[in-house]
Amino acid sequence: MVSNIFIYGEGANEAARAAIQSEVSSQYNNNGEFFTAMVDGTEYEIQFEFNTQLIDNTDVDTKIVEGGYGNLNAENNFYEVTNNIETSRALTYGKGGNAGAFKTSQVLDDSKAVSHEMNHGFGGENKDDIDYEVNVNPDIAVPRGKTTNPKSRSVSSGNIQKIFNNVSFNGTNTAKVGSARPYKYDKTSATESKLIPKP
Repeated sequence: MVSNIFIYGEGANEAARAAIQSEVSSQYNNNGEFFTAMVDGTEYEIQFEFNTQLIDNTDVDTKIVEGGYGNLNAENNFYEVTNNIETSRALTYGKGGNAGAFKTSQVLDDSKAVSHEMNHGFGGENKDDIDYEVNVNPDIAVPRGKTTNPKSRSVSSGNIQKIFNNVSFNGTNTAKVGSARPYKYDKTSATESKLIPKP
């Protein structure tokens, strides 16, 4: 599965790009042990191919996707990396995913914030339907054992299966994964409460 991550902003540099690439690649590929998922009654080994790229601030709106934020999907994801999240031009609201912002320190301290937000882009919720207290497939939002240390978060086989629950190849070799959640809040706009809702 191919997913592109475009980062921009004051904190977007080679160190941030490499940290993001390393985190999501190891998390979603289970450190090379690869998760499996059932699709159309067949079990597949799931291999994620992430491509993290630096882009200039001025290129975001033109590069985002043809048709604008309403067409965002899990294949293309855009995040501002900033030292001060409160001054971000692209805060993520609601359930997040596909377009938003990361605090520079979260990217660099292995907090799993990137994997958490990517899961939203793949259609994941903030909490699994099961009781996460028993430590079975907790959502990436919920640290294992309910610890306050976010570094204990991890992508689980349950997260991966949820991503593919609604996927169908329909007799072809490809399928779309995830749904756009392009909540973009632009503090520089004339209307400060401007939201671009999902379609």
